[in-house]
Amino acid sequence: MTAAEAYTKLDQSTITDESLQNMLSSVKSQMEGNVYLRLQEMGTAAWNSGRTDEALQYYTWSVKIRREAENLFLLARLQQTVGNTAEANQNFDAVVGEFPSSPYAERARNARGY
Repeated sequence: MTAAEAYTKLDQSTITDESLQNMLSSVKSQMEGNVYLRLQEMGTAAWNSGRTDEALQYYTWSVKIRREAENLFLLARLQQTVGNTAEANQNFDAVVGEFPSSPYAERARNARGY
């Protein structure tokens, strides 16, 4: 299990010990600060190399760690490419709804066909 996978599966509300909360805060800062971007980059590299299952996992982890227009759009585009149309459309709609002023909103509308 990777650190990203463990982090995304962690129920943070169950951590009540103050010292563990402090450690979690540090980990969260790292994950939301730069790890989600690295996962996005790894997803793109995997996709460009034809490893779509791996790319889907990286993009999914990236979105779970920090939901941003770009990583959500990339996840949706890859889902669309591999034929997961319902999931792709849901994520395109999320880009438009959650990040309406983002340049990815227009791209999502175009990819979605509206």
